[in-house]
Amino acid sequence: MKKSIMLALGALLAGIAFADGKPVALMGFGTDVRAMKSGIVDQSRYESVFLADKWVAPADYGKYSVLYFGEKLRGESKGKNWIGGEARAAAEKFLAEGGTVIVAGRSAMNELFGKPSRRNPHPLRDKVIYIDQSYGRMLANFQKAKKPLSFPDDAGNDILTAEGREAKALQDKFIAAFAKAKGIAKMPEGEKWLNVPLGAPGTLKLPTAFEKRPKLGKAKVLGDGITILDGAVKAAIVVLPEESECKKLAEELKWHLE
Repeated sequence: MKKSIMLALGALLAGIAFADGKPVALMGFGTDVRAMKSGIVDQSRYESVFLADKWVAPADYGKYSVLYFGEKLRGESKGKNWIGGEARAAAEKFLAEGGTVIVAGRSAMNELFGKPSRRNPHPLRDKVIYIDQSYGRMLANFQKAKKPLSFPDDAGNDILTAEGREAKALQDKFIAAFAKAKGIAKMPEGEKWLNVPLGAPGTLKLPTAFEKRPKLGKAKVLGDGITILDGAVKAAIVVLPEESECKKLAEELKWHLE
């Protein structure tokens, strides 16, 4: 009994922790951020905030489970970094409290920490997850060069090209990077379609006899072919000699068309 209570309590606490997760902040170059959201974050059902070319205020870092910086910071985010001051202190606190930082591309890395130097190493460089390529930039370059990521074979299977395999490998890197983060809030699962019984069979029975049985009138005597409005012959119903049993059917069809 105690074991059952403990298991139920554990499941309840796990559910509360799951509900209390925090979203991912997606910052950086617009093309890359859009690709990250649609191709990686949304596929994993992570809650996210889209901040293309914007910068999360350092005081708000704690509202997120992951800070993602994609390729290059532009617009409102340009010139922001963690070299010193309030932003650096907030980043150090965020990482110390278990937050995850993912950086894509050398440009974003240098924007945050400055160019690497032996004389002035940045202590936070080694605490972030760094992937040297931008997923969105890769996709944009392949599209610009008109290099498809896949093609269908004769059986309709989708076959990856060399570029498709390269993009898939990079996508998997980012999926693994986000999987290392803790406390990411997830979007609810989509509605599932289930088989539902329709109930007991009905008792409706089809009638076995017509209330008003149709009666065929006498066929009108017509000449060969079908005459339309002006009396001109427009077409003919042809019955081959070996299909003579169809003559009556042809006559009836002709009558209806007439």
